[in-house]
Amino acid sequence: MSSALAAAKRRRAFGQQNNTTQQTPPSTPRTQPEPQTPSAPAPANKPMTINQAFKSLDERITNLDNKLTQQSASALPDGLIEEYEQRFDMILNEIVNIKEVLMKLQTFSMEVNKSLHDERIKMLSDIDCNILQTDSIQEVMNDTHNITQIQTIDVHANTEEDQDAEHAEDAEEDQDAEHAEDAEDAEDAEDDIQEEDT
Repeated sequence: MSSALAAAKRRRAFGQQNNTTQQTPPSTPRTQPEPQTPSAPAPANKPMTINQAFKSLDERITNLDNKLTQQSASALPDGLIEEYEQRFDMILNEIVNIKEVLMKLQTFSMEVNKSLHDERIKMLSDIDCNILQTDSIQEVMNDTHNITQIQTIDVHANTEEDQDAEHAEDAEEDQDAEHAEDAEDAEDAEDDIQEEDT
């Protein structure tokens, strides 16, 4: 059973070694053949040690860095960097312009909002003043109305008293006149009686 485990470990170690060697970028064209650096001879049936794996990875990374620097120096046209710099500057200028426009818009909206707020406060204070004035005018009108009603009542009471006094005077005069007539009638009756007697 231990031989089966050892065989499985070798297959795994051998499979990992093959996977790490196949990690070249597929999009980069091959311009020159890869120089194979001889690594430590490892028999097919023995796994790599950790030091050998690190050394192998280091060599591969170094080779890839060298290839990328050679390709980047030869692959970029001369005007490409300047074009990207111009585009970057243009985008930067547009962003700055947008920022300025937004700041102006924000300032404008804040000023409009403040002016509307001030006008609202002014209108509400005017309404309060108008309400107070209306209330005071209403109170004056009510007082005036009450005074006129009182005066009207006083006038009516005075006229009624005057009428009552006139009626009383008329009644007294009527009574006096009746008494005077009665007295005259009585005198006439006495005179008639005296004339008859004489």
